[in-house]
Amino acid sequence: MNDEGIGYGSINHPVDTCNQCGYKGVIYDKCPVCQSENILRMRRITGYLTGDLSTWNSAKRAEEQDRVKHG
Repeated sequence: MNDEGIGYGSINHPVDTCNQCGYKGVIYDKCPVCQSENILRMRRITGYLTGDLSTWNSAKRAEEQDRVKHG
């Protein structure tokens, strides 16, 4: 970031947890271990770490949906 002249930035590391089997990692639609869709998603939004996306307002949900995922 410094080399590119970015004065403020962050690297986000999403860590999801499967509530069924306890697997931790990036989970897309279903847990890769047990195929459960009962997932707790941890994300950083507007500078704050937060879990369960269901508590986010529509603007925060739109921000998360618009993000580009690099992998």
